Amino acid sequence: MFGLADRGRVAAGQRADLILVSGDPLTDITTTRAIERIWRGGIACDRRAFVASAAEAEQLDAFDAQLAKVVAAVRERWPS
Repeated sequence: MFGLADRGRVAAGQRADLILVSGDPLTDITTTRAIERIWRGGIACDRRAFVASAAEAEQLDAFDAQLAKVVAAVRERWPS
């Protein structure tokens, strides 16, 4: 609409401001509170800057630990 060819999709070489949430916000708007990752200008942001409480920080730490295990398992199964 604005003629900005480097926006509007998630792909290599495109600009990206992206928020990844747990769930489908089209069916449950409260999933917009369950932020998993944030990218601004294609660069990952520190989610802790967006955490509102100590309990949320603990949940974030637990999620990061789970994610690290999954990434390690994937890398072990499919080495680059």
